[in-house]
Amino acid sequence: MPAELPILPLRGVVIFPSAIVPLLISRGASLKLVEECLAGDRMLGLAAQKNPEDESPAPEGLYSRGTAGRILKMLKYPDQSVRILVQGLRRIEIAGFTQREPYFRARVRHLQDTFAPSKDRRRPMQVIRVAQSIQTSTEALSAYRAMSRAFSYEIRRWHMARLSDGS
Repeated sequence: MPAELPILPLRGVVIFPSAIVPLLISRGASLKLVEECLAGDRMLGLAAQKNPEDESPAPEGLYSRGTAGRILKMLKYPDQSVRILVQGLRRIEIAGFTQREPYFRARVRHLQDTFAPSKDRRRPMQVIRVAQSIQTSTEALSAYRAMSRAFSYEIRRWHMARLSDGS
């Protein structure tokens, strides 16, 4: 991952690693950033603004920690705005801005996720319960999807039968 990234200020949203999020881009500097990212490796830094109402934030108006991401898709609208689909890849810390115009670029440090062992003896059991809950939820969702598809098929079949009967 590059040690320097273009930085996209985010209003009212935080993107975490592994998240895939659609973003509407309408500010001139952000449009230029997206255009140049798409012409290159599609990598960018995503940093939340401290004040989401600020139309032109300064570097000091961004949080120093964010997420390195990749633009997956882009769609242009007639009003010149753009919708992009970004995927968060890993946490970053902005070490220093190297460019302010036409958009921000910064040196970034890639942060490691650290997990401190818990002194709470109940902790492993809680993790097991959460994993079991996720497994149960996943199985229930799979069953619902299968039932939903079958139900949808039955409704279409019934509807087609009524149409062919002339009722």
